[in-house]
Formats: sequence, structure tokens, C-alpha cells
Amino acid sequence: MGLIVSSASSSISGVVADCHHLVPDADYLPGNLWINNSNRSNLSTLIANWVETCGLNQQANTSKQINVVIGSKTFTATLADSETGEAFAALLPLTITMNELNGNEKYHYLSSSLPTAAYQPGTIHAGDLMLYGNNCVVLFYETFNSSYSYTRIGAIDNPSGLASALGSGNVSVRFEFSTTTENLTPTLSSREGVKVLRDGQLYIRYNGTMYNVQGGYVSAIWLVSRKSDDY
Repeated sequence: MGLIVSSASSSISGVVADCHHLVPDADYLPGNLWINNSNRSNLSTLIANWVETCGLNQQANTSKQINVVIGSKTFTATLADSETGEAFAALLPLTITMNELNGNEKYHYLSSSLPTAAYQPGTIHAGDLMLYGNNCVVLFYETFNSSYSYTRIGAIDNPSGLASALGSGNVSVRFEFSTTTENLTPTLSSREGVKVLRDGQLYIRYNGTMYNVQGGYVSAIWLVSRKSDDY
């Protein structure tokens, strides 16, 4: 959990102490970001540096677990622990139109190339996410033998229902990280702790009572968790 606190000029030590008192079991990130009158004009750089210091960007970039979203269906996939997998992860989130080919695969040519380590897998399995050449992403939805060479990007963990979701024609596919802090849930947690609403207000649930601490001596406070369901 990380704290970003804004105040005009007064110290945030009291706010930080209150937070630790109210949520004593949280796994706090190193360092707190204090936004005040003297530095608020440089807000984007401040946040970027804080994210770097806390290692939040590294956590996102090194994640091997992704979602593959096809229409209303979402499949989990694991990226290969390789330069190719890392390079593909750097493109996410990525939404592409994948073209149908041979009744067993969908493909899309990227605008840039990825690292390659091509080999002949012999058998292609449904759910394999491969790179053909250096810029053609291929998602297979059938299992069959092949003499072609590919570089592995990753694979869908459970391809059941994949063929049906992809259909028989071209299809839009979105690749994204499984864990993200981009979308905050609009409802408050039933647990003790902190939840931020989309309207920007902050509430703390403590001993069964909900406290709204927006305003007063706290002008704004955000808490960012390593887990997508724990704000």
C-alpha cells in the first residue's frame, strides 16, 4: 500500500501515522509522496519518480500472467520467460485485429519486430501464442502437427472454449495484464481498510463505521495496493 498525500504546506506525518494506526496490517510501499504548493506544478514528474522508487512499474512489466479478451470471454495466459515474452509484455495493453487462417489460427502483423528464438515445435497445441518470423503474432485454437518454425510468446492456460470465442472470421483480441490498478472498484470493501471511490472521495472503514475524510486537514489522499482488489 502506498500513500500519496496532498496538503498546502503542513507536514503529512500526522496523516501517515493515522493511516498506519487505522490499517496496521497493510504492506506499505517504501516512501510516501507529499504533494504541496511548492511542488504541485511538477506533479507528473513527482508521481513518475515515486512509482519508479516504489518499483510499481517494474512489478507491472515483469508480470508473466496476462488476460486475453475476446468479445465477452476472457482467458488467462502465461508469457514465456524469455526476451520474446518480455518484449511482447512491453506492448501491453494491446488490442489488435487478428485474421483467420487455415481453420486453426488467427494472426496479426505487428508494426515492429520482436526478439526471436525460432524452433520447430512439431505439434502445435490449442492456446499456443507464437511469433512467426519476427513480427507476426499467431494465436492457435486447434491442435495439429506442423513443420513450421515459431518463437514462443506464451500460451493460454486453459484453451477450452477458445475456438468458439474466436469464431470463423477475423476478430478483435485484447492482451492485457491480469493485475492492474487502472480501474478502481466503485463500491466499498466490507473489510477494515481503505477504499477510494471514483468520485474522488476517500472513506475509511474502522470498527464497522465509515468515515469520510475528504476535506478538513486532509485535502486528498490516495492509497495504492499491489493487489487489484485491495484499495
